[in-house]
Amino acid sequence: MSSVIEPKENGPYLVKNLLSLKNSKGTDLLPQKEVIALCRCGKSNNKPFCDGTHNKIGFSSATDNPSTGEWLDYVGNKITIHDNRHLCAHAGKCTKGTMD
Repeated sequence: MSSVIEPKENGPYLVKNLLSLKNSKGTDLLPQKEVIALCRCGKSNNKPFCDGTHNKIGFSSATDNPSTGEWLDYVGNKITIHDNRHLCAHAGKCTKGTMD
């Protein structure tokens, strides 16, 4: 069964059937749940998981427009990261090669 990512309107990414999730240090982060919610607003205090902060800050998915900004693709052996600096709320560690 393949994994499915569903963006919820004004909310998190719901991920179903995820087999593996690790942080940059290789620590397994996958909770024993069939469906997990990943932060989409970038403000969760429990990243990468959603803690409901999107409700407190009034996050709107209306501005989550893939046509905004420039997309860069980083192709790996088993994954391709589609990066858009306008949309992504990260420190760039996944693309800079500094995973500490």
